Amino acid sequence: MHGKKDFAVATLTDMDGAHSKIALVNTRDSNVVELASGAELWHPDLWVDGLNVSDFELDLDSAGVYETENTGAEMTAIRITLQVLYKYRDSASVLVTGSSRPQIAIDPRYWNRRENSRLFVVNAANASIDINASERMLFGYGRSILPNLKVVVFGIDLDLLSYHYHRNHNSWEANFLGQNSPGIRYDIDHDFWKDGFPEELYDLTVNAYGANESERIRYDSTYGMIIPMPPGSEIGWTKKLEISDDTTWTGFEKNGVEKAFAKIREILEKAEASGIYAIGVIFPQNPNYKNTGAFGRYGLRRSFAETMIERLQQLESEYPHFRLMDENKMGNHDYTNEMAYDWDHLSEAGAQQFSARLDSLFQTLDIQ
Repeated sequence: MHGKKDFAVATLTDMDGAHSKIALVNTRDSNVVELASGAELWHPDLWVDGLNVSDFELDLDSAGVYETENTGAEMTAIRITLQVLYKYRDSASVLVTGSSRPQIAIDPRYWNRRENSRLFVVNAANASIDINASERMLFGYGRSILPNLKVVVFGIDLDLLSYHYHRNHNSWEANFLGQNSPGIRYDIDHDFWKDGFPEELYDLTVNAYGANESERIRYDSTYGMIIPMPPGSEIGWTKKLEISDDTTWTGFEKNGVEKAFAKIREILEKAEASGIYAIGVIFPQNPNYKNTGAFGRYGLRRSFAETMIERLQQLESEYPHFRLMDENKMGNHDYTNEMAYDWDHLSEAGAQQFSARLDSLFQTLDIQ
């Protein structure tokens, strides 16, 4: 074993003499932790670089182990997102979450690489997160482990709300709980570490199973943002429109909308209770949707979307720390074709315009 003088790794044999397990041995007190099992495991070697496991306060079988052989691509994205969040937890004053729309549209480098910036932004959005998982990311993880959190930014994707509630889809249950991730369960069991973040958790997450190095470096270099394509190679708004749901389907309008608003209210109430500003964003989509019956890529009748936006605007008067940022404007926005990646995502150029406008909103907030 390299890097820790008080520990050793060894194989354990079964009754037939097969080397079926690898274990970590604490040579000070003889405690043994099993690390791996298999048919024949020989010549184990373990490198530990700066990882403080001297007292085994964390369960090494669970802490930071978000991916396993049985989890899917959604958990890979979640694991890398949490890794970035852990790394910058002492710096972060703004936490972004939601779907791939905010992940691509909000570029933390606009603030984090600027001299004398009063804010440090971490983008914890990805395609695995809907409004249900946003609430947990913001006030399970974020509020618990970010000591300097001042502002949360979350996507309000009206068409995706309709699409998900139409199908009774909940990404917290499906992508976080449904994948049986040991790390997620461990975080929940410890109430998202609100009583104290274990410093070892970041290193354990970095060194756990899965998530290739290039992906981790890419996410880390942008503080969570995805750069979809190099400038000049964007698809733009002009491709044929995609509408993935029936705009005349009214099940969401009758049933799902109240559940969606209840979750949004939960976010706003927790923000108020914590003295944190909450910014809900409606992101721009292809302006040609205004020539259809659909609000956006995933449907929703345009007339009903207008009703929902009016209700969201009314929430600003109920919750003093809430700001609604509608950059879609029912298709009447000024995000040009060069600022679009596809039907409902911005390109890097679009992200620069959006980030500048978000910064202007930040300037109006009374952030101490």
